[in-house]
Amino acid sequence: MDNLEVGVYIYTCEVNDSYTNSINDSVLIFVEYDNIKPNISGPADFNYEFGTSGHKIIWNVSDLNPKLYNISKDGILIIEAPWNGSDIILNITGLNLGTHSFVCCVMDKNNNTACDIVNITVEDTTPPVINHPSNIEYECGSTGNTLTWIATDLLPNKYYITLDGVLYKNGSWNTGENITIEIDGLSFGMHFFTCYINDTSGNIAMDTVNVYVNDTTPPTINIPQSIIIEKGTRANITWIANDLNPSNFYIYCNGSLIRSGVWNNTPIVLDLYTFPEGIYNITCKVIDIGGNSITSSVIVQITPQLQTSKPSYDWLLLIFIICIGAVVSFSAYFLNK
Repeated sequence: MDNLEVGVYIYTCEVNDSYTNSINDSVLIFVEYDNIKPNISGPADFNYEFGTSGHKIIWNVSDLNPKLYNISKDGILIIEAPWNGSDIILNITGLNLGTHSFVCCVMDKNNNTACDIVNITVEDTTPPVINHPSNIEYECGSTGNTLTWIATDLLPNKYYITLDGVLYKNGSWNTGENITIEIDGLSFGMHFFTCYINDTSGNIAMDTVNVYVNDTTPPTINIPQSIIIEKGTRANITWIANDLNPSNFYIYCNGSLIRSGVWNNTPIVLDLYTFPEGIYNITCKVIDIGGNSITSSVIVQITPQLQTSKPSYDWLLLIFIICIGAVVSFSAYFLNK
């Protein structure tokens, strides 16, 4: 009787025995119009993380006369197909970020319809992943030194690199690609590079690498020639020293410190004018901020000052008297003429 149309039906059952005795009974069947909606039940609204898989909506549905179903996403029909009364399963992996509304409607053969709405929110709460390069040490003045990070994320956006807390470089990044910077020319000592990366959802990751700039190279300095001068002569010794990180100079005379100061790659000059007679070993020592040093020594001989002979006062008096006599004689001569 499952397929009876709408109407009234009489079913009679009659039974007989072998002696032709019989009995019967009738049943009146009313087949009414089906106005009962199908049953449909979906899950509660839920969230899932962007980029993950295995997500689906299962609608539990039932009806005696199933016909078809349809599903719309955000108001746009995406599926319409025959329905055989079984549950309806929709794969929703791979949705874009945001909230999406899915509406499933089922219809029976009498066009009774029932619908259910499920809201799915796809979110990104996962920060990017960034590697940690090894700490770096390089010699002051060397070239070709670089620092590289590699980061991954489904939605990469921007990176910011700071050097000792000050912005050094920024730009856009792509997942799995190198973020490389040149780090030549740093001053002596320890420096800290921090790389901050974010995705389009505002999730942030960071990594810090220590970069130590070493200085193991000693300064250079000239070696002036030995000097022999008379006492009181205007003369000096000039040392020319160079280094990437100059610091201080020290001048020793026969092992004793006689002068020191800040050295900034300008010439170092020692005036010999006031040195007394004698032989001196003059040594200049320069040191850079890395503690590297170099010395340069000069032998200086100060000889006695030569004496110039002077005319005696008697001779001066005699010359003066002769001059006076000559003047008197010439005067008398001209007066007597």
